[in-house]
Amino acid sequence: MTDRDRLGACIELLVFLTLHVVAVIGIGLVGISIEAIALAAVSYAVRVWAVAAGFHRYFSHHSFALGRPAQFVIALLATLAMQKRVLWWVSTHRKHHLHADTPADPHSPRHRSFAYSHCGWLFDPANQAIDPKRVRDWTRFPELVWLQRFAWVPVAVYATTLSVLFGATGFVWGFAVSTVILWHSILTTGSFSHRLGGYRNFDLADDSRNNRVIALMLLGEGWHNNHHRAPSSARHATSWREPDPIYWSLLGLRRLGVVTRLRDTMPRLEG
Repeated sequence: MTDRDRLGACIELLVFLTLHVVAVIGIGLVGISIEAIALAAVSYAVRVWAVAAGFHRYFSHHSFALGRPAQFVIALLATLAMQKRVLWWVSTHRKHHLHADTPADPHSPRHRSFAYSHCGWLFDPANQAIDPKRVRDWTRFPELVWLQRFAWVPVAVYATTLSVLFGATGFVWGFAVSTVILWHSILTTGSFSHRLGGYRNFDLADDSRNNRVIALMLLGEGWHNNHHRAPSSARHATSWREPDPIYWSLLGLRRLGVVTRLRDTMPRLEG
């Protein structure tokens, strides 16, 4: 852990807290409307899709294949979610799978408090560094290295564009409110999906659980116990009872020729 790690953690915590305040105060200033909620919903859905399909299934697990331009586009869209940065995300998530629910897991509620496993771990200086060995497959792409270093640039452009197009409502609802909701929705996979509620299709050594509410919020990312059973599978569902819109979208992109290979190694269960 270095002074740079400590400084980076402090800055990110400040941004995290500030955006929460901006979202709450902003709603009071611009009010609530159908148009504002719709704008937030679209901004949320596009970026959740990009994080789930991009940072998670594509970059972390190689669940499907993309051409280089499409690869950069999905990384760019996911970066707009302010889920830290592409190489950091991959490095940390791969560490999670390697050490799931052991003391070495960055965010296991089995060994840390629930609050720490939900969001506290993000601002722990011990979790700021990237392990180069875990991201060698991606550091050969200079555009991804650039996106890792300058993630704030597309985020600033996105926030500014929403403000220009939709005024204060664009910034408050399209950016701030949707980002705060997005943060906590995705962070549930490290807290709720490894501790509370849900059910397990597979008896694994970790505490991963499937959760229907989280799956709804994250377009199919809530089938977390299934995912830990077959991490490289693009399909997270084991039956029709577990909707997986992310996977459906990847099937659609394969028909269009954008996705060129799709791994499907998830067991299918009856029901």
